This record gives sequence, structure tokens and C-alpha cells, in this order.
Amino acid sequence: MKKALLLLLMAAVVASGAFAAVDFHGNFVTGYVFQNANGEWTNSVFGEDNVDTNQTKLTLGIADDNGYWSIGLEGELYLDGANLNDSVTGNRVAGDVTVDIAKMIGGADTDWSARLSLVANDRITALRAYTNKSGLNYDRVRTDEEGLWTNLVLGYGDLIQVQVGGSPALTGSADDLDSAAVLGFQDGDFIASIMTKPLDGLAVSVDWAYVGDKASSLKDNYGVVGGAADINVGALVGLDFDLGVGVADKYYYGEERNVLSAQVYGGVDAFSIFGEYVLDDDISRVHFGADITAIENVLLNVYGGLGDIAEAADSFCVGGNIGYEVCGITFALNLQYASYADGGHSYLHGDGGDKGGDIAQGGVKADGFSITPKISINF
Repeated sequence: MKKALLLLLMAAVVASGAFAAVDFHGNFVTGYVFQNANGEWTNSVFGEDNVDTNQTKLTLGIADDNGYWSIGLEGELYLDGANLNDSVTGNRVAGDVTVDIAKMIGGADTDWSARLSLVANDRITALRAYTNKSGLNYDRVRTDEEGLWTNLVLGYGDLIQVQVGGSPALTGSADDLDSAAVLGFQDGDFIASIMTKPLDGLAVSVDWAYVGDKASSLKDNYGVVGGAADINVGALVGLDFDLGVGVADKYYYGEERNVLSAQVYGGVDAFSIFGEYVLDDDISRVHFGADITAIENVLLNVYGGLGDIAEAADSFCVGGNIGYEVCGITFALNLQYASYADGGHSYLHGDGGDKGGDIAQGGVKADGFSITPKISINF
């Protein structure tokens, strides 16, 4: 793994020197979670991007302004002394390199694209028409493991995009733990998807994964097929505001489990809102959120939901964020209350393991009452 990441870093340096017009960007988020659950206060590091607390994440990217190539790095540092070679609970750095062969041949202005990517220590995700306002990814189809993947997306503007990606099974070497712990021992997988946006405000996608991200950690025999559509009426008829509806259906045919998601959303310059309903087999879930954008540089939102409507008293979450941005740095405070029954369905996915608020709205994975001061740097 270290060798692969070193090559990615070297490629970034070489590329930045070879091309003068490049865009360099990144994001870093960290903070503290002060949590009161079961009458006891505990403290931990804020875990950003739908991951556990005690983790800090840094994302870096560099790209050619003409769209010929891009390089991305994503580092996740756990502060709980976890095994460095454990891709699930330990420190992890992921990277990807993408080149657009069509633009390199036809020029930056061509409508054709042929993006070939090498993804290291991460997953590949199918194309998605569902806009996923809650950030809880009920529609997502992706490979089950972090590893070494090849991905190809062919397209013509927004009209059509076709994706194929995957990797054969890798056996690696047990003597080379640094590289084999993640990249050397992965199951093979194949993923394919197609998405079309024939009109501004209309998107449709179909996805399939031979193995895929399984619905339950208790199952070994699985595969995933999905489809989604999004209709933004405001964009379709040229209104000055968004008013849309989306639907997605995902079926784990190895586990005979179906997940149906539907959302409505709308907004103007001053504010935006959304609501989402999910039917996960026999479990009904609901999520909602609102963003106030009327005041420049001020972050203000609220969110909430029920992980299981039938167990509403033991599976709810409400929260909000307030913050201020200056010079690309956002100082924010999150307040949240979440309640779960022991062994019951969690707010996020119903497996009893992932618990927390609406990730897209800045929620925190924490039971009970939590106070989270945090800082975000964007560059």
C-alpha cells in the first residue's frame, strides 16, 4: 500500500510540474464531540464523512484545468491506537489517478469523454441519478471492499455516461503486510452502470454489481442491482427555484433484500428543504433537513429523522449546526440528540452499528445528547 501511495504522490508532483494550469484543492475537518449517553459524559474526536468518531480526515486533489487528468488523495487518521494495517478500524490513505483519453485526443472542448481511473485502497461507486439529499446513501451501489480497482466511464456530455469497472481477486503475499493487508487480499468484483441526463432537471440511472456492497455483514452470498430517477421541475421549466422529486430502488438479490428510497426537495436562494422516505424491507425510515442560506458566510441548518418509524421513541435523531466562514475556514457548532434501543435498528442503516445524525447536514455519530465544536478548512 505504501508503495502504491508513494507512486501516486510522485505522479502528483510530476504532473504539477509538467502542466502549468492546474487546480489544487482540498478539505480538512476536525473537532471534538462531547457526548452524554446513559448519564455519562465522554469525549472523542469528531469523525467526518459518515465514519466513527476518533478519526480525522484530509482530502487533497489536483487537476489539469483542461480536464485531461486529475489526482486525488484521501487520508483517514484514527486516534484510538487501532492497527495501522486494518482498513476498517485503522489508519487509511486512499488515492486515485484519472486520465480523460477522449479530451487528450479531441481537445478540451470536445463533448466526448473517456475517463480511465486507477483507484487504490478505496471502492468504486456506480453512477447515481438520485441526489441523496440526506447523505445516507440508501441508493448507492459500490464494490464491497477497499482495494485496487480500475474504472472506465465513457460519455457524451450529460446525455449519456456508461461505466464499467472492477478487479480480479487478489491473493497478495502474507509476508508483505504493509501492501497486502488492504490491496493484496481482496475479492474480485465487477460493476457496471449507465446514466442519462437528456434534459436539464431530468436524470435516470441503472446500476449493477456482481458482488457489491452487501446489505448485511452476516451474509456472504450477495450481489446488487439498482435504478434511480430524479426530476427537478424547477430546472425543467426554467423556474428560479428548485422543486424536485427523486426515487431509487436497490435490490440485494443474494440476500433477497430490497431498499426503496423516495425524496422531495425544494429551495430558493434564501433556504432549501428536503424530506426522504425509505422502505428497507419491512423497516420504514424518514429523514428531513433544512438549510438557511439568506445570510452570507453563515452556516445554519437543522435535520432529523426516524431510523424505524415503528420504533420511533428509540430510533430518532434531531440536530442542527451554526457556523461562520471566513477566508475559507468555517467555525461551527453542532448540537444533537439521538436515541436508540439496545440491539434495535440504528438511525443510519438498521444494522445496530452505525448511529448518528444526517451526515449531509453535518450530523454526528453519537447516542444521547452531544455538543460538537468543529473547524473546516477548504482550499
